[in-house]
Amino acid sequence: MKTTPVSKTLAEDIANLIVSGHYGSEEQLPGENEIARQFDKSRTSVRSALQSLASKGMIVIQPKKRSTVAPIDHWNWLDSDVLRWTSQVKSSDKVLRHLIATRLIFEPNIAALAALNATGKDLADIEAGFEIMRDAREEMNRDKFNQGDIQFHHAIIHASHNPFLLALGDMLAATMELSFSNTLEEDVSLSGPALQEHWDVLEAIRMRDAEGARARMREMVLASMRKVLPEDPDFVSLIR
Repeated sequence: MKTTPVSKTLAEDIANLIVSGHYGSEEQLPGENEIARQFDKSRTSVRSALQSLASKGMIVIQPKKRSTVAPIDHWNWLDSDVLRWTSQVKSSDKVLRHLIATRLIFEPNIAALAALNATGKDLADIEAGFEIMRDAREEMNRDKFNQGDIQFHHAIIHASHNPFLLALGDMLAATMELSFSNTLEEDVSLSGPALQEHWDVLEAIRMRDAEGARARMREMVLASMRKVLPEDPDFVSLIR
């Protein structure tokens, strides 16, 4: 059985303090000795953890100075750890706007390509994700609903059969997961409209209706956005 390295666990602990807002942008972290005492870890583990966070763009390390939290614009948002850590807390409006812009750029067009290229197996995989969501709603299981949602969208990426999009698949899936964690209703019984939106996308892909799939997916992304943002950002009318 594999054990997680101490420095990796410590990096996650410190990252959680950052993404939760305990340490704000450009705020200094405690010194290495203080962190070592706080978490009961060696200075070697602390140094390794801080170097890991620096490599992800989350902190800035300077010689003979305390490490500083980097502005979120500098974080490596393609890093799976950064996305996973961030998904565990409610994101700021700024982050949500970036997420929605990314989803609007990619997902409607991926759905259109899926409508053109999906195989029978692809359609079965997309529908399997939908069925997990449907069952989760009946079971009132929010985590399961989220898992089905991710499977549904990941299957659509695969159904595009575009090698460049497939190479971006994990990043896009992680971006979607971060978005879902912020927009899915706490009460899964209220997810009926979301289920219908997913069914409409599936049907458009099944019918080889590329324009319909694009439009339905765009409506789905916008519906998610409007659950958490008070008004449509300026970019909504620009991204078609």
